[in-house]
Amino acid sequence: MTALAAVIAAAALSGALQISNGAGHPDAFRFLGISLAALIIGLALERSFPRPPSERWEAVIVAIGGALVLEQLSQLASVPPGIYLRGVQFTDFAWRLVLFGGLMASALSTKPWLGRLHAPIALVAFSWLGAWMLKASPNPFIDVFSETNEAIRGLLHGENPWSMKYPNIYHHTLWYGPGAADNDWIYVGFPYPPMSLLISAAGWFFGDIRWANLACLLLAAGAFISMRGRFGVLAAALFLTSPRILFVLEQAWTDVYLIGLLALLLLCVQRFPKAAPFVLGVFLVTKQYMIFLVPLLPMLFPENATRREQGIFLAKAALTGLVINLPFIAMGPMVLLKALTYSQHPFRTESLSFLAMTAQNGVPTLPLWTQWALIIPVQALCWWRGPRGIAGFAFGTAATIGVFFAFSKHAFCNHHFLVVGAACAALAAIAPRGERA
Repeated sequence: MTALAAVIAAAALSGALQISNGAGHPDAFRFLGISLAALIIGLALERSFPRPPSERWEAVIVAIGGALVLEQLSQLASVPPGIYLRGVQFTDFAWRLVLFGGLMASALSTKPWLGRLHAPIALVAFSWLGAWMLKASPNPFIDVFSETNEAIRGLLHGENPWSMKYPNIYHHTLWYGPGAADNDWIYVGFPYPPMSLLISAAGWFFGDIRWANLACLLLAAGAFISMRGRFGVLAAALFLTSPRILFVLEQAWTDVYLIGLLALLLLCVQRFPKAAPFVLGVFLVTKQYMIFLVPLLPMLFPENATRREQGIFLAKAALTGLVINLPFIAMGPMVLLKALTYSQHPFRTESLSFLAMTAQNGVPTLPLWTQWALIIPVQALCWWRGPRGIAGFAFGTAATIGVFFAFSKHAFCNHHFLVVGAACAALAAIAPRGERA
C-alpha cells in the first residue's frame, strides 16, 4: 500500500508545484490535499495488507508510475524550466530533455536497452540538463543565492556569517519581521545551519554554489537506484522528472541537500551500516526542522540491535553533529543560536498551505500552532500503522514534513519539493518480497 501511496503523493505534489511555481493557487491546493491524503491513508492502511504485493501488483504500480513519469516529462517541456533565463536557445534544452526523458522513461522497462547501465546513463543525461540550467540562469534574483554567496565570502575572510548583515536585494521589508531588515540591509544573520553553508561552499569552489544542489539531486537519484528495493528506478524517474526540479535547482534552494542526505542515509543503513550513524549526524544538523524526525530514528536501527548498539549508533550521530558545529559555535554561540532560531517571519498569504488557503482578509483563521500540533498524531500513526525499517523512516519523514508545511505560515516550492523527495525515497526503500526494509 505504501508504494502506491508514495507514487501518488510524489506525483500529486509535483503537479501542485507546477501550477504556480509552488505558490498558492486553487488547483495547487487540491493537488496538495491529494498528496497529503495519500501519505496519511498509506500509513493508515499499511497494516491492513500484511502480505507482500504480488508481482502483478508490482507491475501495476510500475505502470501507473511510468504513466505519471511521461506526464511529468510533458509538463517539463510545456513551460520554461526557470524564471531568470538569459538569452538562451531552447533547442539546446529541448534535445537534452529528449535525451534524458527517453533514457529515464525507458529505464522502467523490464529489459532496458543498456542493461544495468541504462539508469546510470540517464543520470548522466540529467547532469547535462542541470548544467544547462546553471549556465542559462547564472545569477537568479533570490535572497538564498545572494546571501549564501555573501556568507561564504565572509567566512573565507574570517567573518562570522551568522552575525553579518546582508544586502536586501528586494528593497522592501514585506517578507521580514519587525526590525529584521530595512530597504537596504537584512540584519538577522545567515538563516541556515553551518552544515548547509559547508555544502554550498563545495559548489562555490567550482564556480557556482548550485553545483552542490545538482550533486545532491544526482546523489538522491543514484541512491534510489542503488537500494535493494523493488521500485528504485521508478523512484529516481519520478524524482528527476518532477516538473519544477530545474526551477528548484535554479533558485539555489538548500532543501535538496536534505533529499540527497536522506537517500544516502537509507542506502548506508541498508548496505553500509558502519557509515550510517555519521551520515545521520550530518543529515540532522543540515536544517533546523530535522529535529522533528528524532522520534522516528529507532526505525533506522537493525531489527536485532541491542540497547547498547542503539545507544552507540545515536552517540556517533550526535558526536558527528557536534564536531561539525563546534567550530562555528566557538565563533559566537548566542549569535549562531539567535540567527538559527529567528521565527518572526510574517504570514505569507501566497503560501501553498492550508493556513493561507483558509485565511480571510490576509489573516489566518486556523491557529498558527496547527502545524506543530499535527506532527504528534502523524508520528503516532507512523508507529501504530506504518511500515518499519528504512521505508518506514522515509515515509514518516514525508508525512511529518508534509503536514508541517501543509499548515505552515510560510510554505513554498522548496519546502514541498523536500516532501516529493522523501516520498520517492520511501518508494525506493521498499524491500524486495520476503525481506525487511
